[in-house]
Amino acid sequence: HARARMANFLAILDGVAQSRPSYLSDQQPSILGYYLAVLMRWIADDFPSTDTPALHRVLASLETRPAALRCAQAEGLGPTIFTHPA
Repeated sequence: HARARMANFLAILDGVAQSRPSYLSDQQPSILGYYLAVLMRWIADDFPSTDTPALHRVLASLETRPAALRCAQAEGLGPTIFTHPA
């Protein structure tokens, strides 16, 4: 039941991200984008970001940001910390 609810929630968020609102932009990062990126990293085994293309676009953009790259390097997480976490 929880998996179905999570899949539904992610589909709703992906629909919102498709409209490219400023708070979920792949062009300008927001705290919401980073928060979702971390949450999606935690659930990536069950819900890969590729299942939600608009959110995946946001995550891919965030993981190229200098701050994210520095964090990934410091923690040894690899270059795709949000889209394909290791």
